[in-house]
Amino acid sequence: MALMRCCLVLVIVLRLTVHAWSQDVVDSAATAGTDTTIIVDERLVQAAIHFDDGNKFFQQENWSAAVDQYRKSLSFNDQNPKIHYNLGVALLNSGDYSGALLSLDNALNLKPEYAEALAMKGNALYRSGRSDEALQMFENALTADPTCAKAYLGLGSVYLETNRNEQAAEALRRSIKLDSKCQPAFTSLAETLINLNQFESAIDAADEAIALSSKEWNPYYLKALAANKINRPKDALEAAKLCLKYKANYVPAFFEMGIAYETLGQKNKAVDHFKKCLADKIWRPGAEFHLKLLKKK
Repeated sequence: MALMRCCLVLVIVLRLTVHAWSQDVVDSAATAGTDTTIIVDERLVQAAIHFDDGNKFFQQENWSAAVDQYRKSLSFNDQNPKIHYNLGVALLNSGDYSGALLSLDNALNLKPEYAEALAMKGNALYRSGRSDEALQMFENALTADPTCAKAYLGLGSVYLETNRNEQAAEALRRSIKLDSKCQPAFTSLAETLINLNQFESAIDAADEAIALSSKEWNPYYLKALAANKINRPKDALEAAKLCLKYKANYVPAFFEMGIAYETLGQKNKAVDHFKKCLADKIWRPGAEFHLKLLKKK
């Protein structure tokens, strides 16, 4: 039962702050003649316009529109690795992993030591189920830039998935030290600390994640799970209810509410919440176990 409750689905939502457009300067254009200079500048201007439009759609999480604008930007300037990088991230967020890898490779062909692109390629590999390759790519990113927070976040994700929890905790703490505003790092750290039975610290990490983004459901669930582990049912109930506010009908949250009500001696409410888990084949055995216990009380 404890193993089932701790085998959590890692949800890595890498929130990227897209940097402002930085227009490349073609050194040879200044001496290439008036007509050529006008043509080069106009193409860069058009590239910048579409890049900026892509960034606006990116911030709105309108991935298809962002992809369209980044591709238009590249049609005017395909020598800027930043455009390829942003296109790759938008494709990754839209679920097009092969397209993302191609765009990130284009960025890396132009700038081989591009640490963020190496880390994002690692993320694309990880989300494609290629964890070993992802691990190597995150390490490559750290070789290029030892202060790349995204690379440490990626390492932590792979270590967490492969049950190397001590290593995961170390990598995630390094990511947080470099970027204290990275909500996914705190969320993953909370999950890692639960796996290490460090429940108080897990609650602290979940609270940090919630403070950074109060509308994400998973930190609330992790807090509920950790709170139940250390016999804090009221905290568990509050967190589970908030989880359900942002992820309706989430069965694991119903299960934690059942545990909390059972601890509080509120039998009927516990029964009601465990019954909500019976339709889920993963959570049904645990729910049935607790329902049998409650029936004897």
